Amino acid sequence: LYPLQYGESTIEKGVSCLFFGLITSALAGTIIWRLSNRGFTVRPVLFGTILGGISGAIGMLTSEWICCPENDFLHFVFWHGMIGVLSVVAGTGAGFLAERRKNGWQY
Repeated sequence: LYPLQYGESTIEKGVSCLFFGLITSALAGTIIWRLSNRGFTVRPVLFGTILGGISGAIGMLTSEWICCPENDFLHFVFWHGMIGVLSVVAGTGAGFLAERRKNGWQY
């Protein structure tokens, strides 16, 4: 399914996969966050990281299944893997900001 040989993947195709996956990941993360119980999280950074990982996986899969024209291994690992990595980083950052807000913006 994913041959190791280098395909004719272009930056335009990769960026379109990346943007579609990040948009889907942000929507999935927002929906999961709104459906979760607001008093449930004792550790917002950990919750944001887990939420980013789940929404990143959803974004990677939907981007691969719906809009991806490429079928080579390097494209999938780099561009679709970047969706997961950026989603986890964004979820961790959002959890950090939520924890600082909860503690009154103190260090």
